[in-house]
Amino acid sequence: MAAGSKLPDLELVRAEASRVPDVIRNPRGPNCTVFLGSGEKVVQICLSLAYSLDFPNLVKYAIHSDPDKVPKDILHECIWAGERFIWGAEASSVEQLRCAGVLPSDGTQLHRTLLIQATRSNLVNHCL
Repeated sequence: MAAGSKLPDLELVRAEASRVPDVIRNPRGPNCTVFLGSGEKVVQICLSLAYSLDFPNLVKYAIHSDPDKVPKDILHECIWAGERFIWGAEASSVEQLRCAGVLPSDGTQLHRTLLIQATRSNLVNHCL
């Protein structure tokens, strides 16, 4: 996590986690197209990345929290959010991730790769 950043408030995380079962039961259609940006810079993003943006606190908590400290009642939702984040980051270009605010404006392919690997490692620890 970036220096000076902190995990989101657990109540915000729980509020987002409470919406996940409904999204799992009623997912967006496979032909759903999501666009991000404003002005001259508009990019299409994949559905997994869109889900990650719909649950920003849950995703941040899932990928940055100490796996041993995740409350059991939201563990499934944290794993779901982490999976969507990884799938979205893998399917997205650096430009798409910059536009989505996942990478800084000067983020590179190396930043993308390191973020995916760190998230994957943390997600595996959630499952152990």
